[in-house]
Amino acid sequence: MIRYANERMISRNGKLGKILTFGGMGVLVLGLILSVAYPAQVNAVLGIALVGVLSSQFGMVFYNRWSRRPRMDEVIDDSVKGLDSRYALFHYTLNSPHVLASPAGVFAIVPRMDEGEVAWEGGKWTLTRTSRGGTKTRVLRGIEGAAQTEADAAASALSKRLPETTIPKVLPMLLFLNAKATVHAKQAPLLAVHGKKLKETLRQLPKGPSLSPEQLKELASRLGLTSTTQE
Repeated sequence: MIRYANERMISRNGKLGKILTFGGMGVLVLGLILSVAYPAQVNAVLGIALVGVLSSQFGMVFYNRWSRRPRMDEVIDDSVKGLDSRYALFHYTLNSPHVLASPAGVFAIVPRMDEGEVAWEGGKWTLTRTSRGGTKTRVLRGIEGAAQTEADAAASALSKRLPETTIPKVLPMLLFLNAKATVHAKQAPLLAVHGKKLKETLRQLPKGPSLSPEQLKELASRLGLTSTTQE
C-alpha cells in the first residue's frame, strides 16, 4: 500500500496544538499570579483568564487530532497495511481527509468511532449499546449525507488536479474503527465496514473504474507529495 500525506500540515497543526494548549495553560497561571498580586484588577484578570481558557480549549482540539498517536491517518494506514502497490491512500490532500484508490474504485473514507452494534435495517442506520442500565438503540441520522459530501469533495479535487483525465466516480465509505463496534450493513446503500475487516473486504470487491498507477503518480506530483510504502 502506498501512502501520500500532507506531512507539512500535520506537523504544523500538531505544533499549533501544543503552542495553544501549553500557552493557554501558561496564561491561566499568569492570571492566577496577577489575581493574587493585584486583587483590585478583577476585570483585567478575568480577561487574561478567558484568553487562557479559550487558547487551551482550542489547543486541545488540535492537540488531540494532530499530536496524539496514533493519529486517525495512522489508524487507517494500519487497517490496510499489507495491501500491494495497487492501493494508495491520500491523507489531507484532496478536500476530503482520507481518500483510497484501489482496483475496486476510489473511496472517500469517513472514519467513525461509534461503540456498539451498528446496523442498516429498514432504510435506516441504528446504533445499539448494552450497558448495566439495559440495551438502548438510537437512529444514526445524516451519516450517508455526510459521507456523500466527502465523496463529492474528493471528486471535485481530483477533477481539478487531473483535468485531462476521466475521473472515476468517488464512492463514500463508512469505516468503523472502535474496537467495541460491530457492523451489520451488507445491504446498505454505501460500503460500511469495520477497520479489522477492511483489507479482506477490499480484496473481495469486484474491480471497478479507478486511477492507474501512472495517474496516481501524476496526481501525487501535482500535489507536491512524496510516497511512502506501508508493508
